[in-house]
Amino acid sequence: MEYFYARWLDDAFDSIDALLVHATPYILAGEQTVPLHLALQLKTASKLKSAQQLTNQLIDVLAKARASAVAKRGKRDASSMDMLARSVQFVIESVGYLQPNEQSLIRIVRELTNSVESKEQWSSSIGNLIEHSTKFSSAIVEGVYQSLADRIERREGHKIGFVIDWLYACYLSSRDSYPVEFSPIVQRFRGVQRKFDSSFISRAVDAEIRQASFPKIVFDLSQATTSFATESGLAMWSASVVPDRRLDWRYVDFSLGTFESAEVLLGRRNEEDAPYFKLFKAISHRAIEQAPFQVSGGSATVLPWFDYGIIEETRSSLASCSAEHASAFGVALMGLAELSLDDADGADDSDESISTVSLLEVVIGRDDMDSALVQFARSWVHRNTSLFVKSPSRWLIPADKVFLQRHEKDAIK
Repeated sequence: MEYFYARWLDDAFDSIDALLVHATPYILAGEQTVPLHLALQLKTASKLKSAQQLTNQLIDVLAKARASAVAKRGKRDASSMDMLARSVQFVIESVGYLQPNEQSLIRIVRELTNSVESKEQWSSSIGNLIEHSTKFSSAIVEGVYQSLADRIERREGHKIGFVIDWLYACYLSSRDSYPVEFSPIVQRFRGVQRKFDSSFISRAVDAEIRQASFPKIVFDLSQATTSFATESGLAMWSASVVPDRRLDWRYVDFSLGTFESAEVLLGRRNEEDAPYFKLFKAISHRAIEQAPFQVSGGSATVLPWFDYGIIEETRSSLASCSAEHASAFGVALMGLAELSLDDADGADDSDESISTVSLLEVVIGRDDMDSALVQFARSWVHRNTSLFVKSPSRWLIPADKVFLQRHEKDAIK
């Protein structure tokens, strides 16, 4: 019956314009979608010009539905958001038979990505589009990237915080050293993560965005440290949790900051290939000025491993490296000690805690260190201060469980 109804629609409307005018109310209502798709296929079969015309009109349907939803946001009008979701789904289902050229597909995907905001719809719509459309994968990835880059440039990073978390997890899981294992559900976005290269960094810097979380967004997507990171300091982690509604990545970041700094000090890693070392070198003095800093709420991602051996090996290098290098290592190490699970459980007298103190005493004993950092480190060693105000309300979630739907069951207070 649906096929015959589709044939009737094809005969009843002479043009794609007329058919889509008839179809749009049904698309927004989520009704008659199967015969409508069949009718549009009949209209565009082996007709490149017609397919291109339909592509443009579907983009227009999406744009109008999104504009309506944006205009009614805050007015508790759920119907406009439902209509937007239905139009997104309809356009996604049309990609397979439209067979658009590369530029048209990039435009479609860009508009689709602009139209999706909820985590659930992102996973089911954009995620599935990326995962299953292998024939168009490069254009789809480009469209998603362009939309995300645009939204960040428009200072809308807080609306896509969960997507930035997914992309950051893709990078972390692909690292050559100290990779972090995450649920395979986020790995399908790996192609999008790779798109955030030097061209994105240039766009981000040119935008001159002064939001506190911006340096963290840029770092997580491209592993680049912006000049504004020096000003933002510890605030980048706080602002990522509130208002950006992201995960609390401090444990991961301070761990990798410590390990990479140790590798640089030991001559095992080139500074240019150590993004976390460069980040902590940039923020070390600002972090001391801001401490103790409050980071409230959020779910903290923690690691299943801890490599203290390489940290202990830095003892002799700490006495002879540059003051900048020693500062980056010292700040990362203090943060890691505060955030580690051992310290969270109150294990103050462990071998690791004692060794941390003795390493910091090497830094304190140097005569070329910044006086403010030396004073802070000495106070930290005597437990009179800290980088962060301890937040007992955080959820601590192992990295391999953080993106599972019911990860709360595995979290510990």
